[in-house]
Amino acid sequence: MVVMSRSRFTVTVERGHGSWWVIECAELGAVSQVRRIDQAADDIREAVAHLSGLPEDGFDIEVVQALPTSSERK
Repeated sequence: MVVMSRSRFTVTVERGHGSWWVIECAELGAVSQVRRIDQAADDIREAVAHLSGLPEDGFDIEVVQALPTSSERK
């Protein structure tokens, strides 16, 4: 029996300008933006599918929130 491992891509989200969140999948060079952090995985899925050559339902996305640097903290 052969067990296929499901592909997994990690995307980081960080606060952009104003109320936008910037999403990046550094592994593939995909970047997008959303207004709500809970939209990140769905929003970047099409770009990840296109760049990886996998179907949109053929991989998992892990969303990691980037912590602000000390100069960004208020």
